[in-house]
Amino acid sequence: IVEKVAQGGQKVATGLVPWGIPDPAANKDFTDTHPAYVPETAKAEEAKRLLEEGMKEEGITELPEITFDYNTGELHKKIAETVQQMWKKNLGVDVQLRNSELKVFLDRIDKGDFVIARMGIGADYLDPMSFLDLYLTGGDSNSSYWSNTEYDSLIAKAKSTADQKVRMETLHQAEALLMKEMPIAPIYYYSSITMKKDKVKNVIHNPDGTTFKYAYIEE
Repeated sequence: IVEKVAQGGQKVATGLVPWGIPDPAANKDFTDTHPAYVPETAKAEEAKRLLEEGMKEEGITELPEITFDYNTGELHKKIAETVQQMWKKNLGVDVQLRNSELKVFLDRIDKGDFVIARMGIGADYLDPMSFLDLYLTGGDSNSSYWSNTEYDSLIAKAKSTADQKVRMETLHQAEALLMKEMPIAPIYYYSSITMKKDKVKNVIHNPDGTTFKYAYIEE
């Protein structure tokens, strides 16, 4: 999807928290201080095996109708169609696509009237909590309606300590739990593409935006 469909410099998602979000306790990116929760390349045979095992455990031989909701947008459409094709080819799963204008789409999400739906999120501030806080039980932005008391406790613990080492370790545990249960399936991390002339120096790029405060022209 990143290489053939999006083609905008995005990075394959290996968890919820994207690259560029710092882990102050380790002085590294948060994503660099834990193993990938999701492989960068698909494991189709394993996915098919797990699907078959799951259906057997649930005592079902045929999946119910699966609808993939997405809001109007050319890239959203292409990704939805690609996922539809991949699941049919690799898993034998039929997926119906349903497109809606943004207002209708968001209303459907708010009501929980969907099976699978696309969604994009960004950080309000440069901290893992900006992402992980979204999946608390009953949270306004928890569109997945996922609920896990252990996860809630980990987030509460992280919010209650000023010790960055303890805080980061706890947030890593929370993300690991979230990605184990997978109420969401991250596809890629957003990117921002910029262009500048060589004579423009000291332009700073970070996930929060582009800073020209220290920039200058060198003729």
